[in-house]
Amino acid sequence: MRPGDRVNWAYSPRGGYGYIINVAGVVKKLTAKRATIEVARKVGGVWQKEQRSVSLEKLAPRTKPSPELGE
Repeated sequence: MRPGDRVNWAYSPRGGYGYIINVAGVVKKLTAKRATIEVARKVGGVWQKEQRSVSLEKLAPRTKPSPELGE
């Protein structure tokens, strides 16, 4: 994995509901254990980009483009 790669982030909401949501993202920065990724979030009906720091274990490669991220 390297900066610019498309990934799916396995996001697990807080509260222990027991399900995982795949969130499309793009790798911006990598360290030994974590990655900074850019994801899109819908706020007030408008998609906004934000950066999140996530564990590398929660990332998987993605092949399909995401229109919300401008791909």
